[in-house]
Amino acid sequence: MVKTTLGYLILTLALIGLAFASLMMSQLERRIADADRDIATLNLTRATERYDAIASTLATTDRLPWLLPNTRNTVSLRQASVRYWTGNYDPIVAHYASPDSPNISNNPELQFVVANADYLSARRSGSRQNLTLGTLDHAIGVYHQFLETNDNHLGAAFNYELMVRLRNQIAAGD
Repeated sequence: MVKTTLGYLILTLALIGLAFASLMMSQLERRIADADRDIATLNLTRATERYDAIASTLATTDRLPWLLPNTRNTVSLRQASVRYWTGNYDPIVAHYASPDSPNISNNPELQFVVANADYLSARRSGSRQNLTLGTLDHAIGVYHQFLETNDNHLGAAFNYELMVRLRNQIAAGD
């Protein structure tokens, strides 16, 4: 009798835990859907706020890389994409400082957005030559890493070639 009761109690606790996890996941998916709706309606400021809030919520799971990796990748990509579309390139470049950053290495779409943001931040007028060369070198490195795993991506190949030529022109003093 005690064994049976204990078995039912363990089963009940496991089901309660599963229900709680499902509830948390559904709330997270609803928040992502709301942010996606903001993107679809071109309310990019609100989408940025929502993705930032979602990213801070997901930051608690960073110590468990096997937990929600696709969701974290999607949120990182959309967070960077919204900033890219609004022309706010500096936070993207600053957040993903190295081409082999763990935040970017397993997310090829995010690599492409970061490389594009690097390139466009270097193209801004008023950039000093050394800063521009450093930014271009970083973007070239990100494009190179991206093309190693995605060699059929024509946009990245074109941008890589363009930036190498631009870097050589700037270095030559043109």
